[in-house]
Amino acid sequence: MALTSANQPAVPQNLTTSRGAALYIGAILGPGLLLLPGLAAAEAGPASILAWLALLGLSGLFAAVFSALGRRIPSAGGVMGYVTAGLGPRAGRATGWMFLAGSWAARRSSASSAPATSRT
Repeated sequence: MALTSANQPAVPQNLTTSRGAALYIGAILGPGLLLLPGLAAAEAGPASILAWLALLGLSGLFAAVFSALGRRIPSAGGVMGYVTAGLGPRAGRATGWMFLAGSWAARRSSASSAPATSRT
């Protein structure tokens, strides 16, 4: 039996849907709400409010589409699973690889475009 630092038995933690949703929301909304509005306002000024409203509308549409797909195709494949179900395994594999490449490219570009924190 594992013990915590206070010599109490460790309680096993299972990843439930509500805990997974909380982790996801915290990961997305935390940096998004704390960092991005200031960066957007610095770049676009007052027009950044319109950009945030457009982003909110598009995010709502994406949420509705993925909700409907999740009800119709209850697989754990995500985007790749939905494309495979609709267009076949070849298109599903291509989508998976493009999603992976896009994720990698986005991480690389966001890391290289991060503002410098020290100024001399």
